[in-house]
Parts: sequence; C-alpha cells; structure tokens
Amino acid sequence: MSDSMALPRESRLERYIWLLAFAIAALSLLMGFWYHYNAYLAGGHPFIQGDWLINSINGPVRRGPLGSVIIHIGDWTGLGPLTVTVILQLSLMIIMTLPVLLAFWRLRIPAYALLLTSPGFFIVFWASSPTGSLRKEMIGLASICVLLLIPLLPKAFRGLVVAFSLLLFAIACIGHEVNTFMAPVLAALFVITLRPDLRSRVLWAAAAVFFALTAAALLYAMSQAQISDRAAVCDPLLERGLGKNICSGSIRWLTYDSAHARAELIRRLTAPGAALSFAVAATLVVAPLVYLVSLHDRARLLYGVLAACLLPVLPLFFVAHDWGRWLCIYITLFTVVIFALALQGRIRMVRPVNPVVLLTFVCLSFVWSPHHILGLQLGGIVKRILT
Repeated sequence: MSDSMALPRESRLERYIWLLAFAIAALSLLMGFWYHYNAYLAGGHPFIQGDWLINSINGPVRRGPLGSVIIHIGDWTGLGPLTVTVILQLSLMIIMTLPVLLAFWRLRIPAYALLLTSPGFFIVFWASSPTGSLRKEMIGLASICVLLLIPLLPKAFRGLVVAFSLLLFAIACIGHEVNTFMAPVLAALFVITLRPDLRSRVLWAAAAVFFALTAAALLYAMSQAQISDRAAVCDPLLERGLGKNICSGSIRWLTYDSAHARAELIRRLTAPGAALSFAVAATLVVAPLVYLVSLHDRARLLYGVLAACLLPVLPLFFVAHDWGRWLCIYITLFTVVIFALALQGRIRMVRPVNPVVLLTFVCLSFVWSPHHILGLQLGGIVKRILT
C-alpha cells in the first residue's frame, strides 16, 4: 500500500471485522444465486426476468430491443429466452461484484466494511430484498463497477476495460431508461480512474457524443412509453413455452401511463407509516456513511460526493414507487466512487474508526434492509436464511 493510502494502525478486532465483511458479501451472493436459481426453476419471475424479456418483435416498445436480442439468442442456442436471461443476470452479478471485492481487498481498510456490508449496497440489499434484485439497472451499475479495474490492473488493460464499460453502458441504456441517469457518474469515474487531460478537445468531443447518445436513448424510451395491448410483447414468450405469469409484472406495467404510475406512488406513499418507515430506512443506510466520511482528510469533498451521487437517481423518486431500488442505486454509486478515489490515493483516512461502532453497523446488516418498494424490512439476511 502506498504512503498516500497509509492508515492509523488497526486493531485485531478491526481485521476480524474486515474478514467478516467478506463473509457477509460471500453469504449474500450465495443467497442471491440460490433464490434466483429457484425462481428460474419456477418458470421465472414476472418482474425480475419479465422486465428483461420485454421485446419489440411485434413492434417498437421501450426496453424492447434488448429483450428481442435475448429471445433471438435463446432461439439460436436452443436454450430459450428464460435461460439466456438468467445466465446474463448472474454473469452481470459476477461482473459487478468482482471489481468491488478486489478493490476492498487491495485497500485493506476495515472501516470500508461500512460500505461493503451496507444494507443499501447491492450485494446485501439484493440478498435481503431479492424481489428488487437483478433488474436492468444492474447493467449500468456493472459498467460503472468495471472501471474499478483500471487502477487494479496493468496499464495495458486500460483500453479493454474502458471499451467493455462503454459497451455495457450502451446495452444498459438500450435495455432500460433508468440507466441513462447514471451517465454523469460513469463520466466522473472515467476521470477519477483514468486521469485524462481535461484540456483535450478530443475528450470533450467524445463526452458530447456520449451524452448525446445517452439523451437519445432516453428520448426513445419516452416516445415508446406505453403500449395498448401487452399481447404484442407477451405472445413471443408464450410461443416459446413460458407461462402466462411472466407477463403479469413488468410487461403488464407497459400498458399503464405515467398518471397511473404517479397515482400508485401516491397511494403507497400515503399508506399509514410508509413514508416514516422509508425515512427510517434511508437514515439507517446513510448514517454509517456520514460517519465514515468524517474519518477522511477531505471530508467536505466526500460530503459533496455523497450528495452528488443522489442527484442522478433523484428524479426516479418522483415517477416510480420502487424507492428501495433507487436507494440501492444511490448507495452503490457512492460506494464505487469512494473506492475509486481511495484506490487512486485522492482520499485517505486520518482518524481511526471506533471498532465497536464498526462492528455494530456490520452486524446490523444481517438483520434489516430497506424494502425494495417503500419501507423497512426487519429480519434481513437472517430472515432469508431461516425461511
């Protein structure tokens, strides 16, 4: 570890907590794989896989091109669209997780267990609230996580990493409009990890093209926001042997307009205790991160990063009720930015973490999580294991 990343001497308890964080991450991943394997055996989930299988085979529809490709790959390989979808989802889960775990291992900072085991971070959140997991925002998040490999791999691999990240992000924007909101964070990670010459005209021209294409993907999704009959999307799936249940989730929602989505959001938000329980969940998620930021030398910068990472997902809170998912995106973006800054030596801890506080927060990640829609779920990973 370089001098710029040197930390106050850690205690034995902190080292154990660091290992515990790895154990929690590994357990969470195993639980995620097990849940989705069983969902696959049951014929697929109408939201978790159903959203991926929205297709434009019978006509243009938002999110449709990616589903069409998945269906054609299923036909070509003989695997079928559901199998291809699950393979793609679990592969992306590995692609997301590997750079994060490698960064955590390289940094060797026990306090960063507050990030890795946060109930709002995708690894733990997806295990605790699996119905909100493996949605298509994972493609955009994967493209961002991949950039953590740049400071971890030899310089010869940088071009491949950047190309792979941009390819993933292009697929992400075609697959789901929510990914377009992550473009500023991807651009920021590019600057942090690659340290390009910001005076380069070529760089700014490339950035203009990047944001223009991202905006075009969003405008296309908005122009095809609703369909009148879900049969156009559902029939290609039924013809390939999938059950009708696969059409009862995300595909059904394609027939609703934005007014229906807002009405559903208001209905859920005004339910007794819903807003308060989400506020409690969000506070419990963010409080450990505020504490972690306070331990760094550039705390003001990091408070700004904590606020800035919320901006890309903030519009989502006004148009859709999956607030737990939006919170997960926010925490995941912040975590990756912190890891990138630490790997590049741009931030360092100057105050020791309180081991008792650290252990308390890490252990609490076992027993609660935000609900993937609205609210607070008690039980967390422990409840999933027992049930």
